[in-house]
Amino acid sequence: AAAATETTPPPETARAAADRLISELNDRDVTILSQRSWAQTPTPHAELASHLGVQPISIRRYQRRAQARLEELLTQPAHHTLVGHAAALRATLGPYTPHAAVTAELHRLDIPANDIAADLLLHLAGPYRRHHDWYNNTTIDGSAAARAAITTAFATDPAPPRETLLAALTGIGMPPQTADAYLETHLTLRDFGDRCVPWNTDTTANMIEAALQAHKTPATPAQLTELIDTPQVRVATVAAVLSDDHRFSRTSRTTWALRTWGLPEYAGIDHAITTCLDAAGGAATQADLITAVRSTFPDVAATSIQTHLS
Repeated sequence: AAAATETTPPPETARAAADRLISELNDRDVTILSQRSWAQTPTPHAELASHLGVQPISIRRYQRRAQARLEELLTQPAHHTLVGHAAALRATLGPYTPHAAVTAELHRLDIPANDIAADLLLHLAGPYRRHHDWYNNTTIDGSAAARAAITTAFATDPAPPRETLLAALTGIGMPPQTADAYLETHLTLRDFGDRCVPWNTDTTANMIEAALQAHKTPATPAQLTELIDTPQVRVATVAAVLSDDHRFSRTSRTTWALRTWGLPEYAGIDHAITTCLDAAGGAATQADLITAVRSTFPDVAATSIQTHLS
């Protein structure tokens, strides 16, 4: 006789696992947990107490008992599948995720977003709490983790490649598509070729600072105006702001840099000659002075140095 064929039952769906756990809670526990612990906007104590016909002071006690019962059920082997689905949902959504991603994942699990099973799964996976159009895993505060990751990336490199920012976000567990959405919705960035910087158009000085960060080397007013590429910002305006704002220092006859870079500051040919004479011990040949000045300020012409010396 042919051996009996054993069949493996299909794995329990997230919806079925959630429904089965809910069915093992009494009605009061389900009402309190769904309207207090699992709800995105918890029902006020007084309103819930009126609905249940109890005193408002009792709600906290009932909620603690219901939560304890839920945690007890989750330790039972019969509900390990639900715990696994919650863990999978956490990994899929990441620490901080858009509302659309949550809705799409719940739809894939065949769970309506407004269903009590969805509330339970999001609670077990996080808990996730909605803030505007994003959901935050409050256990690890994914929103704060994302901000910290971006802050660290910009502290390391004020004008990093976009890939560096994406890597910082995926490094905290954010899916790549979510990381890209985060950069678009939570930051105001300006791409300069393969570099990007925070872009603040409140003042011309802010735009110049960002452009220099992206350029990474001293630049002329004309170069900075071209980089900024905003109709109302003209070369004359950029030149005036560079001269007036302490954030910038003149590094040669024609170029400017961020003062924080600590580059030698150009204050005219006479000052450059004097500085080089001091460095040489008080005396130097004309040829040596020309070489020394132009090594620091290469756009100063040798003839101009000779004229000032004479």
